[in-house]
Order: sequence, then C-alpha cells, then structure tokens
Amino acid sequence: MQNDKEDLEISSLEDMVTYFSKQRNFFIRELGFISYDTLFINAVIVRAYQLNKGFISLVSTGNYLCACPLVRIQLETVLSLWASLIADGNYTERMLLGKSVDKSKHNGNYLSNSYLIRTLCEFINKPSLKELWDKGNNYLHPSYSSISKAIHQENNQIILENLEGNLGKSDLEQLQKEMLEINLAYIPILREYKDILSKIVK
Repeated sequence: MQNDKEDLEISSLEDMVTYFSKQRNFFIRELGFISYDTLFINAVIVRAYQLNKGFISLVSTGNYLCACPLVRIQLETVLSLWASLIADGNYTERMLLGKSVDKSKHNGNYLSNSYLIRTLCEFINKPSLKELWDKGNNYLHPSYSSISKAIHQENNQIILENLEGNLGKSDLEQLQKEMLEINLAYIPILREYKDILSKIVK
C-alpha cells in the first residue's frame, strides 16, 4: 500500500474531518461506480465524520463525560469497516439488506470483537489499540475512572465537583490523543479498499 501525501500530514481531529470529506467524495463520485461496498464505506465515513464533529464540540466545552464514550463508539465503527474488508462472503451486502452478519468469518474464524481488534492491531502495527478497546469499557459504563471525574481527594479531603466538573487540561488532551489514534486506523483500511476497488474499475 502506498501512503498518500495528505495521509501523512494528518495531525489532528480537524484534519481527519477534512480527510473523511475527501474520502467520501472519492468512493461516491471519483471511483465511478456504486456497489454494496462503496455504499457501506460511505455510511461508515459519514458516521466517523459526525462522531468527530460531535467529539470536537464536546471537548471545546470541556464536556469530558459526554465526549469519552464517543472514543469507544469510534473504535467500534473502525472495527465494522475492518470486518467488512476481511470478511469472507458478501458482508456489506448482508449489512445493507438488514441481514445478520453475526456468523461471518475470516479464514475460518468468527469475527468476534477480540478477533477483529487483534487482527486490526496486526494489520496497522498498532498494539495500543487493544489497550484503548479495553479502556473504552470504562468510558461506556460507570467505573472508577469515570466516577472519579466527579469525586476526588485533595489534601486528604473528599471534594465533590459542581455539575460543570473541574477537569484538568491534561484529561481532555489525553482523550483527544486517544480519539486521534483511533481515527488514524481508518487510513490504511480505506487505502486498502481504494486499491481493491480501483482495480475493478480498470
């Protein structure tokens, strides 16, 4: 796979918003044909784009607790795109026709979340995505890491935050780094799809 110059220049979620807009234009217009694959890719890109826009808006207002679940949702969206790329058979067709894909396989393996995250980490050479997947459970469900954002200790005293919270800048910066790392996983998958679908046109 060849790296596009614009792919290498992505360093923020705002860059990813622009990237998704360009990718959607390629798969829907420039590629020159419509298929179940391109329609599914379009749906994923729209979802990823909107998740980023919502995340950016929430972070700008310091709304950590509403922003952090979007990190896990974005990773699940990446996994759905990855599953569509590697699945044996007509995965995207079944998805778009509202049929079950629960029994879809790749090389004889069911596409469980654990299988998808492991193989994606190998494909993009980013084992840290597995850590973000595990960490994402805390973002979706009440846990120490989420509850502690409303209750903390200071000078051996328990401090209850007001409704607006009192998150440090580092909390939001870390969350943005995690979201960007997940977003970057889209690039090699979409590049692979580009290579495959462009050959069909030729």
